[in-house]
Amino acid sequence: MYTYFSPSLLRFYSGKENNLPFDVFPMLESEREELDRELKLQNKLLGIDSEGRPVALEQPKIELTWNDQRNLRNNLLKETDWTQLSDVSTEIKQRYLKYRQDLRDITKTFADPNDVVWPTIPE
Repeated sequence: MYTYFSPSLLRFYSGKENNLPFDVFPMLESEREELDRELKLQNKLLGIDSEGRPVALEQPKIELTWNDQRNLRNNLLKETDWTQLSDVSTEIKQRYLKYRQDLRDITKTFADPNDVVWPTIPE
């Protein structure tokens, strides 16, 4: 069984679609399944090699600064500001108090901005 891949669009096709891109080429379904496993299990990105064949690529390492993390933290706090308004129930306020404090303490809790583990938003 075959699947089809377009290097220009980085997309797979079953072959049943109308108007396939000009650059599709066939590949074995088993090759696609193996590539899919590698992409998912190893958290890699889909790319192409020098011949235009699909390959799994390492994700680039992004170095975050404390400023990046503070901006994210501030946005998360803004998104939950509504939970502290006077017309919000005490139950909701209480659920969000610890979450919001954990967000404020991010810079005190972690030594490296790349190691931050964000608290889970209350349900």
